[in-house]
Amino acid sequence: MSKSTTTCLYIFDGGSFKRVPHLLYTESEASDVYMDLDYMSAYDIKERVVNLGYSKERIKEMYFSRPDVPFEYSLVPIQSNKEVRELIKLYSESDIVSIYVEHNVDEIDKGKGVLVNEDMDENIGVDSNEEACFLDMYEFNDKYDTND
Repeated sequence: MSKSTTTCLYIFDGGSFKRVPHLLYTESEASDVYMDLDYMSAYDIKERVVNLGYSKERIKEMYFSRPDVPFEYSLVPIQSNKEVRELIKLYSESDIVSIYVEHNVDEIDKGKGVLVNEDMDENIGVDSNEEACFLDMYEFNDKYDTND
């Protein structure tokens, strides 16, 4: 009897990479998705992330981490089936693979007071961005005295 090639992808999304002092992926949610390693492709992984609620435009990068390597040195961007073949080779005997999603973040455009979607520096996380949005609203209220 041959070993099943179905594996569980833990897709970590909604978080950000932060260095404190080592690289971490923080403030994320994990979703488990089952895929057959024999038929896995970069397109299939991206489609699974889209099914979690992201538009393709919001997905900035997807990574897997090499086993037995410190996290900050282990991340491999999944850009094509070449990286997926490496993932399959490294995890052929494993039941679980972790995938990390880096995405574009919505933020308040400081000059216009409107919500925009733009590429963010990888060290700026969602929480610090939300805090900046709240600060912008207070600054706007102070400047234009909207409490009348």
